[in-house]
Amino acid sequence: MSVRSVVMLSFHLLWFLRAQSQVDPHFSQFYSFSLSMNPGMTGAMEEDLRFTAVHRSQWGSMMVPYSTQGVSVEWKSRSDWQFGICFLNQEAGTGGYRYLNGYASIAYRGVRWGTNQLVVGLSAGQISRRFDPLKFQFGDQWSPITGYDPNVQTGDQLVRTSASTFDVGVGLFYWDGAADKKVRPFAGASLMHLGRPQDPFISSSVEQRMPYRMLGQAGLQWTLSDRFSLIPHLLYMRQGTATEKMLSIVGTYSVGEDLRLMPSMAYRVGDAVVPGFGIGWRNWSFATSYDISVGVLGRVGPGGRSTEISLRYAPRIASKAGFLPCPRF
Repeated sequence: MSVRSVVMLSFHLLWFLRAQSQVDPHFSQFYSFSLSMNPGMTGAMEEDLRFTAVHRSQWGSMMVPYSTQGVSVEWKSRSDWQFGICFLNQEAGTGGYRYLNGYASIAYRGVRWGTNQLVVGLSAGQISRRFDPLKFQFGDQWSPITGYDPNVQTGDQLVRTSASTFDVGVGLFYWDGAADKKVRPFAGASLMHLGRPQDPFISSSVEQRMPYRMLGQAGLQWTLSDRFSLIPHLLYMRQGTATEKMLSIVGTYSVGEDLRLMPSMAYRVGDAVVPGFGIGWRNWSFATSYDISVGVLGRVGPGGRSTEISLRYAPRIASKAGFLPCPRF
């Protein structure tokens, strides 16, 4: 890539991050890692236990990749309570920056009328951030003749290299659990960072508190035949001045009793087209997707393209009384 393209990309990245103020990591396969979206989706599944892992990598062709990993486990009790544990880790750049979230969530599913189910969820946990100053290159370590010299002691001293803070979020999730209906709608909403935790890396002023993250979603499961169904899904997310609007559709085709094929297509408005494909075998499912940038960063260079993979294991142990079948994501 030319020097001009690199300079332009750097300018657009700095402008984008300054103007948008988005803090939280996010996934293109948002439907695969629901605990990071909405505590109300805790345990919203047909199975009784679910393990999920997801990995996202971006900007790898231009710099040290930005990578995000997530793991979660969800389970139902025999009462009306559902539980979950979720971890998110993000590593960015050459400075060894790491953003780690750990949340526990609890949800109540006892609100039912007819074939309708409403789940109310709460999550609480810790946000931790750190970086490695030994991986930084400071201006006084550079010589106009010899270039960068790591043996030169810098005069820039960084007092804090890590910080952590407590965080809380709430959410709702609704769906029609009528198993005999061809079209079953669902919808959800969540509000994260209720305590507006401060960012101690920047300052202690109120203005530097982490912005709320508001999320709304809606969709439906459309059963076209005994073998084939579609799930169109809309997502809107806002954090600070940043907004994300995403449309996706996931298909499920049952080849046999144990095998499922799951093609998908998504569009992040003004940013990327995301084709994907998944395969399910018994209690396991695997999916991969690829972001193709179509916005400003996509025109600057190909480095904005991202890859994402997810793996899920969901054994059906025993039917929990009072739970209405949820649209299968």
